[in-house]
Amino acid sequence: MSTALLCPTLDRSPDLTRTGDVDSVLQRFSADQPNLRAAGHQGPTAYTETLSFSSRMTSSTISRADHSLPQETIEQIIDIADFETLKACTLVHHDWLPRARNHLFSELSFPPVAFRRRETVEAMRRSGGPDFREAIHSVVMDMAHSPASSAVRHLKLHFPKTDSCLDLAFMQTSSFISQLPFKNLSTLEFVGGDLFRDDGQDALFSFLKESPALAELRLIDNHSRPPEFLQFCSRLASTQPQLRSMHLTRFAEPDVCDRPLALFYDSLPLLHNPASLQILTLAEIDNLDAGSFVVPLLETPNRFFDLTRLQVLETTFPPLSYDEQIFRICGPSVAKLVFRTMDNILMRGESFPFEECFRHLCKLVHLELHLVEPDQHVTAERQDNMMLLLEHGVPLLRQLEQLTIGFVEAPWRFRDSSPPYTSAEWALFGERVDFKLDQLRRTSNPSLKRITLDIPCSWKNVTEERIRKYFPKTNGRGVLEVFRTR
Repeated sequence: MSTALLCPTLDRSPDLTRTGDVDSVLQRFSADQPNLRAAGHQGPTAYTETLSFSSRMTSSTISRADHSLPQETIEQIIDIADFETLKACTLVHHDWLPRARNHLFSELSFPPVAFRRRETVEAMRRSGGPDFREAIHSVVMDMAHSPASSAVRHLKLHFPKTDSCLDLAFMQTSSFISQLPFKNLSTLEFVGGDLFRDDGQDALFSFLKESPALAELRLIDNHSRPPEFLQFCSRLASTQPQLRSMHLTRFAEPDVCDRPLALFYDSLPLLHNPASLQILTLAEIDNLDAGSFVVPLLETPNRFFDLTRLQVLETTFPPLSYDEQIFRICGPSVAKLVFRTMDNILMRGESFPFEECFRHLCKLVHLELHLVEPDQHVTAERQDNMMLLLEHGVPLLRQLEQLTIGFVEAPWRFRDSSPPYTSAEWALFGERVDFKLDQLRRTSNPSLKRITLDIPCSWKNVTEERIRKYFPKTNGRGVLEVFRTR
């Protein structure tokens, strides 16, 4: 079975139909190269057009082009190419292949998307083809013998629920995990499954041992019980001291523990040099999950992670009752707070513990908001998320220097033929927020020197000039920045 199953897009022939001469392209890069970064071309698509060569290139042209720039410069150009251009680069010259391949295979989801569909499993069974387990193992073996496996740095492993697809249940076994050929990972993501059972942790940590530079671990839809999860985290903090970022999203409803957690804590070893987290993300964590998994993990740092150097805390808005404990533990060192979603419906009469949570953020300088909707549909029953935060939360952040507002890309009422928001809605949103921000800068938040608006590129009817008109006070004081985000 071909390794192309792991990255199906690589089966398609790369697009080499754009016009352009290799010599002239590389000469232009040679002239611009010293100023690439200074000019602000940081994104991966900055020079896509110049690297998409003509299909009429001859070998002699490539040979001449190869000597017009040093290999180091060519590799810098490859580093900022997009996916389609990287595929083209693998066909241009053998010296270009390793660098391009490292980028092409740097991120990998396993198993392939097609293999995660129930209909695929059923179709293979009906066709009398190879056993599904054999097919997955064949892909693993292909990757083990492919140079591409050594290029993988960001690995995402999908582990299905055993009751939803029995054919995939074997993937949660220790024998399967131990066969995965990926080493030297910097980011590892587990989606679903119960990987932290006592009988599977040895194999899992043998796999992690092959990645001594692992810096980020993401756990999504975890199905383990609290003692098993906490035991895994204790062992992780002890054996992976270089870990700097941890992401927790959704837990299955925990079973009732057969023994008090306090007794379980006493059975865990005291750690002398645990991993020191700098980024902690908590997404879609309810009160039950927090009480069973998150708070126990954070409130006993001598048995888990060192949180004294935590710089970034990501969570959801608004703060819930359990958040006060999390902010109390993590808040004193946090410099950046990220609310991953601001589109939750908040009913009038509900109260949120801004005072209890934000008073611990004594060093916070950057507040970042995501999925903000300019049209909040404020009614007699619904509150305005943005104004609620600006009125009751931001005044408590006395050291705040930067506020970033990222807007939702596709509102629920979005249609291909209509803009996401009208000018009247933008004008009303801008008037309310601009007035409040200017008031905060003159009263409780004099350190607020930068207000950044991230506007999705899909909003074709919104220009930077128009946005600045909707925020006349902050724009007039020179603190407003407007960016287009992908």
